[in-house]
Amino acid sequence: MWPLDDITVYYNGTKIKDTPFDWEFRKAVNFVSDYYHNSLDGYKPPKTGRICIQINKESVSQEPSYFGAICTLYTTMDEELYLRLCKVEQYRYLLDLIHNTVMEAADKLGWDKSVFESAYQTVLGSDFVFEKRYKEKKSRDRKSIGIAILAKTESSATLKVSVATGDSTREAVLFDKKNWWWGDSSYAIAAKCKWIDQDSFGYESKSTNVFAYYSVTEDEVKTNIHLEDSVF
Repeated sequence: MWPLDDITVYYNGTKIKDTPFDWEFRKAVNFVSDYYHNSLDGYKPPKTGRICIQINKESVSQEPSYFGAICTLYTTMDEELYLRLCKVEQYRYLLDLIHNTVMEAADKLGWDKSVFESAYQTVLGSDFVFEKRYKEKKSRDRKSIGIAILAKTESSATLKVSVATGDSTREAVLFDKKNWWWGDSSYAIAAKCKWIDQDSFGYESKSTNVFAYYSVTEDEVKTNIHLEDSVF
């Protein structure tokens, strides 16, 4: 079964500057929708691989529509109000817009509304500080614990690891890169972080020979990831 790949918002108005000339709105709405989507914890609405939200200039009553597994929803926004808000208030406005639009569709399409409500509360309760802690993993001798931590802002994705050995806990940044939102490679890398050996915790791909890990004894990060590469 294919997952729900993303929740993407498309703006069709004229009062807010948007791509290709101005990325400010696009980064904000992508950040909020990515955070909301990630907070669904893998939930997939029936027969839905992608949700597209179309923000139109005027309110038009349109039912959710499908093209294959792509579900398109329709809404509008108060552009002038949005532009008067500070950054955090704009995040809240966009979160409410996304959530309310999805909840209306969930009611019509029979989706599990409790999952979306939980995601909404997660994002709102964090004050839009996006930090995802992955499941802790014990070393082979069971004496050390490693955790991957992914932190995201509008512009950046930072992957850290927290390593606990005895009474000592240390954190190290494996990389800090451009955020590509729901399509960001840092999700897959963070999910695959593990103990490479008794001393090293992080990411290693045997198929590509790419690695980024923290060495406990040397207290340093070792990596051959080139952040300018588009895959990262």
